[in-house]
Amino acid sequence: MSVEEIEKMMRDNPLLSFSIYTSGQANYLIALGIDLIKEMRSWKNEVIYDFNNTYYRYWLWVLGAYEIIRTMDENNECFVETMQVPIKELKIYLAKIRIPFAKQEIRGKKQRVYGELSVTGIDQDMFFEIEGQRYSATDAITRFKCMIERIQVTDIIKNYN
Repeated sequence: MSVEEIEKMMRDNPLLSFSIYTSGQANYLIALGIDLIKEMRSWKNEVIYDFNNTYYRYWLWVLGAYEIIRTMDENNECFVETMQVPIKELKIYLAKIRIPFAKQEIRGKKQRVYGELSVTGIDQDMFFEIEGQRYSATDAITRFKCMIERIQVTDIIKNYN
């Protein structure tokens, strides 16, 4: 590979400077998220084909997205200061969704979930109510995608691996 090809690869995939694993995982989750949004947008009021497949793929997406952002936040010294706060904010946001999905309990309590894992609305999207706040699957996916795509090579000052 030439120097120019390597530089282009790094510009196209800046997270490679942080971790080859994180970069690959993030790219996969972005593609999965895009597929999930397309599936949800195709839903019509009268018929939703394969709802369970979309719901459980979103469950896996939540777990993966949180773990990627958590890894980035726990190693925030690898990022410039201007990226550290947005990464932490996204981790907090995703944690509110992840805890009921992963642990099947309410965040900060050893109390089982009941309706938190239930879809509370469908309008070409899935909506969940967690701790009195409404969450959109499309919004979570978009926030993650925007965060990853916002990162530039110059935002990563240290390699994680």
